[in-house]
Amino acid sequence: MTRLKLDVLDERIVDLLRWVGTRYCWGAGAPKDALDHWPPNDPPKGVTAGTGVDCSGLVQICLVRLGILQATAPDRTAAALWDMAKPVPIEDARLGDLAFYGQPSHIRHVTLCLGGGLVMGANGGGSNTNGDCPSAFVKLDRIAYRSDFRGVRRLVP
Repeated sequence: MTRLKLDVLDERIVDLLRWVGTRYCWGAGAPKDALDHWPPNDPPKGVTAGTGVDCSGLVQICLVRLGILQATAPDRTAAALWDMAKPVPIEDARLGDLAFYGQPSHIRHVTLCLGGGLVMGANGGGSNTNGDCPSAFVKLDRIAYRSDFRGVRRLVP
């Protein structure tokens, strides 16, 4: 078994880890939220007024924080992020890359690579999750933790 390693001395990673434990809320989170809704501030509101973040909202907020995406960028779904990013071999995944999950014709989930084989993602929710499901929240996992893992991609200018 490969041992995973996270660089906890990297201030950028420490900053991103503030999201761990935040509830999943469908439709919550966009690039602009990196400015006002960074923990310990209140998380953004979803489409049905619950608070938290969904998978694409979380990664976009983190990408802004990492300087990879502009806060003024349009909000995008996991599938739209897949389409705009370039493939990267899983062994080359680094902080700020994105790991995608779903069917080949339909990307449904995205997480943020932290390096060392780990990702951070808003998991366990769906379109009816409104920040009210105790098992749906931001957590850490291995890159290919789901059987529908489709690959790692990198946003490039």
